[in-house]
Amino acid sequence: MGLNDKELSACLSENLEGWAQSLADGIPEFDLASMDPFTYKQYDYVLNLRPFPVIPMVKVTDIVIRHLSKINVANLKLDTAGKRMTFEILAPLLQANGRYATGGNLWFLALLGKGTWNIDINGGKGAGGATFKMGRDSTGQEVLQIDQLKLDLDYDNIKLEVDGILHGHEILKRTGPLFNRYVNEHSKELWEIIKPEVVVGVSDIIKSIINKTLAKMPGLVKYF
Repeated sequence: MGLNDKELSACLSENLEGWAQSLADGIPEFDLASMDPFTYKQYDYVLNLRPFPVIPMVKVTDIVIRHLSKINVANLKLDTAGKRMTFEILAPLLQANGRYATGGNLWFLALLGKGTWNIDINGGKGAGGATFKMGRDSTGQEVLQIDQLKLDLDYDNIKLEVDGILHGHEILKRTGPLFNRYVNEHSKELWEIIKPEVVVGVSDIIKSIINKTLAKMPGLVKYF
């Protein structure tokens, strides 16, 4: 009791550093299973490549993401009176892999493919802001919860390898290496296209994890 926003922000930042490192083993006290590696069964996405006349549908499955426990939370600032906080996320290296299947058309050409993908993301970074609300845990006790969470995500560079592009075309499927080179050389332009959808998915995951954690920390309510 008696901590001001600056002191409370520093205290929470220190605890979050240990919290992120614990993602590899899980935190039974907070009902959090091991999340490094983090697995996600399926993600469907419609990729709108305007102004090009192509809208491929991409189904990504068996997703595995590694090194989440190396993420650092920086510049966390709490505004208890306004029930708000801002923060930065730094991820030196994230590695992910999985399987995919595509469908769609580019003019007369069917964009069919399926195979595996691997990606290395270096220098991942994000800026976020959240607002809080009061909620109830399973016993009816009042707990602090995130109401809205907004993120802006970016990175320094990536390396992507996709296998099986255009597998239905005997000649065009040989363009796989060319496709990988194009994606890596133009990753920033492609990132701006898919970022809104990715941010929504990542925000939902982060919000769920944090709210589970906050539900086990009812003592925070008195500060808000």
